Amino acid sequence: RLAKPGGLGEAKEQDVRDEPTLPLRDVMALAKERDLIAAEYATDFEDILDISADHIGISVAEFGNLEQAIVLEQLVRLASYMDSLILRKLGQFAALQVRDRAHEIMRLTAKQGQAYRDFDAFLRADDHARNPGTTADMISAALFVALREKQSDLATPFVWDEHPFG
Repeated sequence: RLAKPGGLGEAKEQDVRDEPTLPLRDVMALAKERDLIAAEYATDFEDILDISADHIGISVAEFGNLEQAIVLEQLVRLASYMDSLILRKLGQFAALQVRDRAHEIMRLTAKQGQAYRDFDAFLRADDHARNPGTTADMISAALFVALREKQSDLATPFVWDEHPFG
């Protein structure tokens, strides 16, 4: 509430703008069906701790490139889930459109880099209207866990041009 987060919409009970009357995890459990971050609180961060951080660690080990691991995790998450910030801001059609484009890029074997750059431009178009902010938050948390648990290393190269998405 003090951070004044944007793009959350309104809730009938325990709205973020009001003084909470329940513990944080209970409040987040109320929003778990409409918000991926709230769902993480409700499941003890299961996806971030047990899936996404592992994916990043495995990708870093496989590719030797931190940025490629991050981009791949972004595509996996966007292809698997509708980003809840896009869903709230623009509706189901836009969220499905982003999900479907991410899924298509993952199926490409040729011209993947150009397809990703086009997708990135699409997300940034219209003054960043399709900003997958929830996905970015999830990846940031997973990256923190991967670094903390030594599944990745800060010395891992971060080189855009050396992977298929570059």
